[in-house]
Amino acid sequence: MYQLHNILREYFPDTYIQYFGGHSHIRDFTIVDELSTGLQSGRYCETVGFLSLTNFTDAKFHDDFIHTGIDRKYIDFNIHSFMHHTNKSSIHDFNTERGLKASKELYNISKDSKLSESYGFVPNNFYMAAADYRQGDSRSLMRFLENSILPQLKPKLCDLDGNQDLFQPNESNARAIIINTGSVRYDLYKGDFTKNTLFTVSPFKNKWRVVPNVPSEIASQIQPILNNAGYIIKNEDQETNMPELLSPYQRALNHKLESIEQHGFESSSQKPFNVLETISDSLLSAAGKLSYGYTTSDELGDDGDDTIHKQLKLYQVPNVIQSYEEPALGANAFDSADLTDLVYYDFIESHIFWALKIACGKNQELFNTLTKNAVFYNNCAEEYNVGHLLKQYVVDHWS
Repeated sequence: MYQLHNILREYFPDTYIQYFGGHSHIRDFTIVDELSTGLQSGRYCETVGFLSLTNFTDAKFHDDFIHTGIDRKYIDFNIHSFMHHTNKSSIHDFNTERGLKASKELYNISKDSKLSESYGFVPNNFYMAAADYRQGDSRSLMRFLENSILPQLKPKLCDLDGNQDLFQPNESNARAIIINTGSVRYDLYKGDFTKNTLFTVSPFKNKWRVVPNVPSEIASQIQPILNNAGYIIKNEDQETNMPELLSPYQRALNHKLESIEQHGFESSSQKPFNVLETISDSLLSAAGKLSYGYTTSDELGDDGDDTIHKQLKLYQVPNVIQSYEEPALGANAFDSADLTDLVYYDFIESHIFWALKIACGKNQELFNTLTKNAVFYNNCAEEYNVGHLLKQYVVDHWS
């Protein structure tokens, strides 16, 4: 966007420019220059963004346009917000014939697709960013995937037509399974785990590859290398168009959290939204009844959220997570097994090879041998992707 903006400014130096974006999936407002701003309105159907521009035809407001001519609101995407802003007091008054028809069609599609089919009941919430992965929080969805979901993966071939034999693990080898956290797109909430939940949490149908017999001192470096790397890895000896490890939302969230950790908050417009500082004294007694939700701080201040919520603390999400299993013969750590089978989503193979190259150092022969031996571990994308592994765990333990 900034590259485009610089070009536009060469030709239109005094023109008001308003950008609308959404790919990073967060609520955010940025000031590009004194006559230009950008608005993002959240992810999926969680937010309706509202923006108003005034006074931009009045020359006397030109020098202070940002503070006098702009307002934005992030409206929670629910029936209560919609009724409030359309000034309707009942569902009957709010509904329209066209809207009811659309709702019926969506319901029928959901019914035909069996999206409400329940496989079990999730006993508590698991969060992507609202639980501290680094500290091993039991509510962390990433920790849950590492400890309980990924270990279910087994070698299996579905569609190679004899081009490769089934991978046979060496029982004296350890196994490390790595996935990018961008393959996980939403929290897992307490309640029925439905077909819709499966697609909501992780909809991707990736296959699994394996680099067998990796020296364990090399394999143990892969996760740290990837988690210390940039979101789009660039290296003079490596392709620069590799897929991103984080989702757009996670990248944007981590960027904001990193900025907070490095620079702190220097003004009231930069502080995290605080319910008790914002609402009036007459509402303080009700603050404890507020639900958790978005508490947005952007470059225009902390008054953008249309509905006041309790603040939910967020934490950075790593680029990748890893499930490690000791060898069947009884070793219990990387240094207890000489070799490790390194398993990963095929989507991130370029990243895995990049990290392997770094871990191998100057031993180019070892790197070439390892990458040449990479094969499919499990190519049954319909049956063994993360979403379906999660479903299988629910069926086995929570049904």
